[in-house]
Amino acid sequence: MKQLIGELRMTGFGPRGPVLTNPLLAHGRRHFSQNDEDGILLDILRRIGAAEPSAFIEFGVGTGIENNTIILLAFGWRGVWVGGESLAFELPKSGARLTFLERWITRDNAAALAQEGLATLDLSLQDVRVASVDLDGNDGYIVRALLSAGLAPDIFIAEYNAKFPPGVEFEMPYNQEHHWQGDDYFGVSLQRWVKIFAPAGYTLVACNETGSNAFFVKTMHMPHFADVPTNTEDLYKGGYYYRYPTTGHPTSPKTVRYLAMGQD
Repeated sequence: MKQLIGELRMTGFGPRGPVLTNPLLAHGRRHFSQNDEDGILLDILRRIGAAEPSAFIEFGVGTGIENNTIILLAFGWRGVWVGGESLAFELPKSGARLTFLERWITRDNAAALAQEGLATLDLSLQDVRVASVDLDGNDGYIVRALLSAGLAPDIFIAEYNAKFPPGVEFEMPYNQEHHWQGDDYFGVSLQRWVKIFAPAGYTLVACNETGSNAFFVKTMHMPHFADVPTNTEDLYKGGYYYRYPTTGHPTSPKTVRYLAMGQD
């Protein structure tokens, strides 16, 4: 029986003990995200009245066929991707709703990269309503640099290290050359993220079901989340890294390129 429970937990369906239910997770869906982040993001946008197309920026986008902001392209948003990996498709130098900068990201160049990418779309840091950072390493230092430069989106999505439960303030020492090795030496614990975001005026409202990403919103929006638990302990999700069910067929690079081009 213990072995069975362990296997169920590995798939994300095993018993985890009593927890408060976060209603945001009921809207979780995986369209283009790694897990249920798409649905959570869309429900947060709905709650704060920001469903109309606007601007986003995402640091750490992989090959461009699975991340947190493709779904926004599908809804007509414009934005910037920054990452060290080549995309699975080509973008034209102009005419797209998406700008991609293939660069190695550091705490020293993060803000400049954001400004460079946004400028190609005639946008500024102040136009960004959704930001996402998933770099498997120096995430906390990158986010601090972006916040210090004036990036203040309504929603900030940040990868967290779920190995560390609430109460533990873990943050990997800065290493500009860090490459994630697939172990638990990376990033920022959830408690540490709460401490980083609080002075900038953000409040935690959700961790996705598999314990990969945390969602922070500007504290001024909290009246729209009166039904959401307020304690970090109740919002925390452990790292149950099972493969979340996909909505529809696997994503084609052609589909994402089409969305990025803003075709009618």
